[in-house]
Amino acid sequence: QDAEYVSWLERAAGANASDIRPRVLLATYYLRKNEFSKALALAREAQSAHPDNLQAIEVLGTVQLAAGDSEDALVTYGKLVRIAPKEPAEHYKLATAQAIRKDFDAAKGSLNKALALKPDYLDAEILLALVELDANHPDEALKIAQQIEQMQPTSPTGFLPHGDVMMTKTHIPPALPAS
Repeated sequence: QDAEYVSWLERAAGANASDIRPRVLLATYYLRKNEFSKALALAREAQSAHPDNLQAIEVLGTVQLAAGDSEDALVTYGKLVRIAPKEPAEHYKLATAQAIRKDFDAAKGSLNKALALKPDYLDAEILLALVELDANHPDEALKIAQQIEQMQPTSPTGFLPHGDVMMTKTHIPPALPAS
């Protein structure tokens, strides 16, 4: 029933030009369908109509990043952080774009801000470990992975970055404990 869904959202968007929700939903729909040009056009339209709306800015950054435009996503997520500096998720999104652009120092700074705002932010911890690994700091990445394992002892989540670190070592990695 995709056609009905899209038709309904298009009618809703046309009926009220100031309503952001239908455009955001359409952009998200086209993003899931990998129709980046349509998603990007709708996201830009929503953000242009509502320049300081967090939802509009967020969907634009998400579409830009998914479409491979990490430079524009970096600018968009930077605006998101300026508007909502106390939201850890916004710092995480900015760090994602920074990491993709291989600006590891900036990514670490953004992730540390996210973790200062929310110390138990698991996604930020994992990304921080992976950024440290990509920045060729395997020992720091291993420390972070071990912290994640201590925070989440029954979850395999911490073992994923740990395994990535061990795979970069030049020696045969020891077996990880089974969980």
